[in-house]
Amino acid sequence: EDCEYCQLAAREKESKGAIIEAYKTVVHLPVNIKKGVGVELAKQYKVGNHFPVFFLLNSDGEIINRWEGYSSAESFIRSLNKALSDLSTIEERLARFEAQPSYNDALFLARYYADIFEHLKAIDYYRQAQNLSNNPAVDFTYDIFANTANAAWNDKIPFEDVLPMADSILNSKRKNNK
Repeated sequence: EDCEYCQLAAREKESKGAIIEAYKTVVHLPVNIKKGVGVELAKQYKVGNHFPVFFLLNSDGEIINRWEGYSSAESFIRSLNKALSDLSTIEERLARFEAQPSYNDALFLARYYADIFEHLKAIDYYRQAQNLSNNPAVDFTYDIFANTANAAWNDKIPFEDVLPMADSILNSKRKNNK
């Protein structure tokens, strides 16, 4: 109720034809995570502090994809369509990655774990994505640093582990690490 981006998303859901069409492909269930059943759902799905958060779930409530924020109907539709392009659950992606590691799955899992504040797992998957990439321009140094810093901030690793990652950014051949 106090999130202006959530309110914008709700207004545009009712007024933008493209979003109305997009919502015909899924069941939309808005939930206030500060009240009622939303409090428990926020814990279960590790919502965090960025709003709105969108989840694409299968019929068993397993996460297929999640994304944060709302800026426009067009960006929302792109995110939804991207999520709908691979209906594998997180567990299925993990199993698929274990059986046959791929750059796309490593990057998806890295971003997923970063979003749910499991920074050590995110670091591992960013490193694997880096190793699996065939593109020399791909550089996840900044993402690895950010997750290392967040892990230290949350007392998951000692702060001293952040310093070598900061050095790696300064020594990176790539000037724009994002």
